[in-house]
Amino acid sequence: MNSDKFLNKFTYLILCVFVAVVCFGFYKQHEANQNLNDKIFSLERQNAEITEQVDKLNKTIDAEIAKNLKETAERNNVGG
Repeated sequence: MNSDKFLNKFTYLILCVFVAVVCFGFYKQHEANQNLNDKIFSLERQNAEITEQVDKLNKTIDAEIAKNLKETAERNNVGG
């Protein structure tokens, strides 16, 4: 009878420890997911900024190429 009570208490203790460990695991997973979401948000913002800068550079490069082509055409008397 006493051994049954002890076994019962021991089983409940093990069950409580297991539930606590599982809950802690879920908490840590949630924390890790939140950190990843923050990093993703930061990277998306950086990506948007970089994309904007690349677009500006492409426009500048295109304008410079067009200017150089026009100057070269004028020097070579092309089209007129």
